[in-house]
Amino acid sequence: MSLSVSIAGFAGDDPVNGADPSGYVCSPGSPASSGVWLPYTGPVIATGDSGDGVSSYSTDLNSAAVSPSFHTYASCPAGTFGFTGNLAVWDCMTLSLDLSGHKVFIREGTAKRIKAINVGPFGYQHMKQKHDMDLDTAFYIIQNTHAISQGNDSYLYEEYFQDPTGGIDQWVLVFENRTTQAPPDHHEIGLITGYCQGPGHSFEATCPSWVNGPLGPGGGGGFI
Repeated sequence: MSLSVSIAGFAGDDPVNGADPSGYVCSPGSPASSGVWLPYTGPVIATGDSGDGVSSYSTDLNSAAVSPSFHTYASCPAGTFGFTGNLAVWDCMTLSLDLSGHKVFIREGTAKRIKAINVGPFGYQHMKQKHDMDLDTAFYIIQNTHAISQGNDSYLYEEYFQDPTGGIDQWVLVFENRTTQAPPDHHEIGLITGYCQGPGHSFEATCPSWVNGPLGPGGGGGFI
C-alpha cells in the first residue's frame, strides 16, 4: 500500500474555512507573561479536510535533510532501522509513549514525495522542514495527551496555550497514523506531521519560535 493512500483520511494543515494563507502568519512573537499548556479533548480537528500527506505534493520541499536535537535508535525495535536507499525514510529514530502507553513511531521520513517508492511527505523531515516543529515539541505533545481518532487509522495529539483570561493564542497539533501495511518492517507508520495554528485554528506557515523554545511545550511550557 502506498503512503499517499494510507494517510489520505487525516485532516491536513490547510487554513480553516478556506482562507488564503498567502503571507498570513499569526502570533509570531512570545505569548503573554502568563499562561498554561492544556490538552485538547475534542473529537475532531477544526481545519480544512485536505490531507497534508496528499495535498502538499504540489509544495514539496527539496532542501537537504535536517538533524534533530538528538538521534537515537535505543528504543526502536530490531528491524525498524538501518534501511538503505530510498527505504531509509522508514528508519525509526525513536519511540514516544502517549498517556495511554501507546508507542508512537518517530521515523526519519521525507519532506518531498519519493516517486520510486510512492511515498509522500511524512515523518520528522516533513514536520521539521515544512512546519519547523522541533522533535522535543512533538514529544511533549504526544507524552502529555491522549490520542483522538480521526478515522482511517489517523490519530490527533493536540495542546493549546491558554492565557489567564481564557484566551487561546496557540494550538500545536501532531498527527500519527497506525497503518502497518506501508512500512517495510510492518510496524505502524507513526508520526505523519506536526504543525502550529494561531487563534481560532488560523493558519501558520511555520511554528512561532517561542513554541520550540523554553516557553513552548517542548521547553516545559506553561508558567503560571
